[in-house]
Amino acid sequence: MRPDLSLKTIFKHPAGTSYFVLVGTLLLTAGATFLVAMTAESQDKFRFQNAITRTQDNIQNRLDTYIALSGAGSAVFAVNDQVSRAQFHTFVKQLNLRERYPGIQGIGFSRRVSPEELTALISEMKRQGVENFSIRPNFPRSEYHSIIYLEPLDQRNQAAIGFDMFTDTVRRAAMERARDSGTVAASGKVTLVQEIDRHKQAGFLIYIPVYRNGIRTNTVSERRANLLGFVYSPYRAGDLLQDIFGSEKQRLIDFDIYDGTEIKPDNLLYSYRNNTENPRFQTNKTIAIAGRTWTIVFTSKPEMNSLSLRNLVPYIGFTGAAISLVLFAMVRSLNNSRHAAERSAAALRLSQEALQESEKRFRRLVESNIFGVAFGDFNGRIKYANDYFLNMVGYTLEDMLAGEVRWDAMTPSEYLYLDIQAAEELRKNGVAPPFEKEYIRKDGSRVPILIGRALLQGSDVEQEEIIAFSLDLTAQKQAQEALRQHEEQLRLITNALPVFISYVDAQQRYRFNNKKYEEWYGIKASELYGKHIKDVVGDSVYDSIRPYIETVLSGKPVNYETQILAPDGSKRYVNISYVPQFSQGGETEGFVALINDITENKQAEQSLKQSEERFRKLTEKVRVIPWEIDAITGNFTYIGPQTVEILGYPLTDWYTNNFWEEHIHPEDREWAINYCTESSQSLDDYEFEYRMLAADGRVVWLYDIVNVVRGEDGSQLLHGFMIDITDRKLAEQEREQLLEREKVARTQAEAANLLKDEFLGVLSHELRTPLNAMVGWIHLLRTRKFDETTTARALETIDRNTKTLAHLIEGVLNVSRTIQGKLCLRLEKVELLSVVEAVIDTIRPAADAKEIQIECRLDPNIGIVVGDGDRLQQVFWNLISNAVKFTPNGGRVEVQLERLDSLVQLRVSDSGEGITSDFLPYVFDRFRQADSSKTRPHGGLGLGLAIVRHLVELHGGTVTVESAGIGQGATFIVNLPMKVVA
Repeated sequence: MRPDLSLKTIFKHPAGTSYFVLVGTLLLTAGATFLVAMTAESQDKFRFQNAITRTQDNIQNRLDTYIALSGAGSAVFAVNDQVSRAQFHTFVKQLNLRERYPGIQGIGFSRRVSPEELTALISEMKRQGVENFSIRPNFPRSEYHSIIYLEPLDQRNQAAIGFDMFTDTVRRAAMERARDSGTVAASGKVTLVQEIDRHKQAGFLIYIPVYRNGIRTNTVSERRANLLGFVYSPYRAGDLLQDIFGSEKQRLIDFDIYDGTEIKPDNLLYSYRNNTENPRFQTNKTIAIAGRTWTIVFTSKPEMNSLSLRNLVPYIGFTGAAISLVLFAMVRSLNNSRHAAERSAAALRLSQEALQESEKRFRRLVESNIFGVAFGDFNGRIKYANDYFLNMVGYTLEDMLAGEVRWDAMTPSEYLYLDIQAAEELRKNGVAPPFEKEYIRKDGSRVPILIGRALLQGSDVEQEEIIAFSLDLTAQKQAQEALRQHEEQLRLITNALPVFISYVDAQQRYRFNNKKYEEWYGIKASELYGKHIKDVVGDSVYDSIRPYIETVLSGKPVNYETQILAPDGSKRYVNISYVPQFSQGGETEGFVALINDITENKQAEQSLKQSEERFRKLTEKVRVIPWEIDAITGNFTYIGPQTVEILGYPLTDWYTNNFWEEHIHPEDREWAINYCTESSQSLDDYEFEYRMLAADGRVVWLYDIVNVVRGEDGSQLLHGFMIDITDRKLAEQEREQLLEREKVARTQAEAANLLKDEFLGVLSHELRTPLNAMVGWIHLLRTRKFDETTTARALETIDRNTKTLAHLIEGVLNVSRTIQGKLCLRLEKVELLSVVEAVIDTIRPAADAKEIQIECRLDPNIGIVVGDGDRLQQVFWNLISNAVKFTPNGGRVEVQLERLDSLVQLRVSDSGEGITSDFLPYVFDRFRQADSSKTRPHGGLGLGLAIVRHLVELHGGTVTVESAGIGQGATFIVNLPMKVVA
């Protein structure tokens, strides 16, 4: 028989009800425990998701702000693509990066340079004060992208100056993406060149392309062709993210950030994790940073578990079990009053179920921590608060239980009047509308909140309970403050720029104007807001710019130059750029207008052109070469076109290294370079003369005038003029040569006068000697009578001296004929052998008188030649007689006549006095004698050898003399190239 297990049977059993209660309450306890566990799980997941969202927003907002900041840097180059290092430094300094934007390493500019512009860029950077500037890595390539500016220029950033980021594949990919798209682009994970520490951080860079001002960049090819460079910002991932999250007091999550979509160690940018335990929750999220995807791995921290309602599950289970047992005992003890107990139990059960359901719904709402919930009274005491509220004010559950959490103590004095007004509303209406105030956190900091209150129960003031609902407005306030600061920074930047900046919507109404507009039009920006362009600039100006406005509103950027009237009536040149702004749907919402006053530049250009034209016309008419040299590199930065005409070198040759030094005349090179170097260091102006070698080998004299310009940064610029003074120098040289020739001629004339005086003295002596003898004998013959012998001797003396005088006079006449060119030859057939023998026979008596031996070696085959016999006899007689005259008694004279091929040679040698080496060059000069004194042992006028040389040269021959010195004798050699007659 089967047992009856129906409820009716169970309740009829004496112990059935009690056991049923036990089982039922245990089941309820289990259900409640499970429900609390599920609620806690859902609440923890919600809290985990909220933390993820806040983290993503913080990262995204911070980087968006920094990207906008870099965009301001690109705006500087949009206005002027020739920004100097000093201007860039001033711009970045105004931003105060270290204090206002912690985490950013700096803002820099990388310039695109062709190989032809490389030397000029290095020179320009050195001129701006970067002494050791160089581009690295150093290898040839089609284009360079060197970092030339990076501010603030601390020790880290100095390591990056000159680095070519385009040589790195990761950086290059981002730079090419930014260049081709015209938008901001972030790089992948890199190690920055600023990493000079031992422990290096991962980093990344953000690039914004900068194109040449006023050039179309609508297509990829146009953007590539007109790229000027990149404004970029380097970031150390650790410094950036530590600054964003380092100030958080209580973190519920950890996260790792990876570059790209792959989660692997090589892609790890930053790890914000200090817990190695298995996390309770984990999820992956991606965010887009300037066209680059980051993957973030989020994990929960143990602190999230400590705040979870899961911790209450054991207590709920234990309490429920205990209640079940108590109820079981009570039911059993009341078993005798079963019916009454059943009604009470049923009512109690229904009441408990309703209460539990109500409490369950309310607890679910409170513990969801979507907002803060607190229970308190009018005296300021807070009896209960959920986790959201406690975390918001920085207190713990223990602090609340200890009575340390009071709303009146946490309220600053300036907000107490709001609480008083809310209390009056509560007493009057039972509810107080939400309002904003602040609470003082446990650590003393303040938290902005939105709070609303409601009265729960009772009319007795002491028992009235208040429930308050509050929201933490910190994130909202921070976002508002960040937005305000961002707007203020943009306002400061736009006001600092020396250009007109405005934003105009699609209806052509002003929505923003910088301070330059106010100064120009005399209207405040607030008054310009909402006005139509035409109402501000006037009809005529609007008609002229209307086509450009319509073009930019069609979605195309515009750049043009024009003239506008200033408020004072003057005309100003301006450069105007319109940049369209698009909505997410691609429609033009408005445009940014950049107007740059370039009047001074235009005037300067015009003045420069006029000055250059005047200077060109001036220098073209004179042989002057203007030039300019960078003293740091030593290379020419300008050379005038006149150099082609003066020196013949192409202009391009002058811009090569050491061209000037290598073409200075070798004799002037060393001293000219040293003088120029020393003078440039100590003088402001100097000048010097030197020689250069022209392209055709000519020597060109230059007069160089140099002016030294020294910059505040220590740089030097040399410029001046090379003046061609070759004609003057040649004239000076010719004048010096004339002076030298005149000096020589004067010296020769003086010497000739001296010789003449000496000759006249000798002549008077030589004439006086025979005349004295003749006059003496004639006087005696006239006054006395002598015998025949004496008379004959007297007549012989007179005759001999007469012949001597005739010989002297004939010699003088021959010299005179020689000087006047009147001495002529009578050419005839001459037998030289007989002429020489006749001369020797004539002189032999004089030689015998001095016991001088004359040795003859005469070639009998000389034959008959053509010449002047008398003049040849005179030549031979002078040479042989001189040999006898200057040979002492008992000496020797040798005469040799022979044929040497086509020559006839006569050699006359003696063993006489010889000739000094000093006098040898002057032996054949007129009027020259080795001893011209009146006491000389030998007579003569010193004309014989001069006549010999002249006569020999008239016959086409030569005469020379040889002597070993005093006492060594002498040899006279006559060579006659005479035609032999057959």
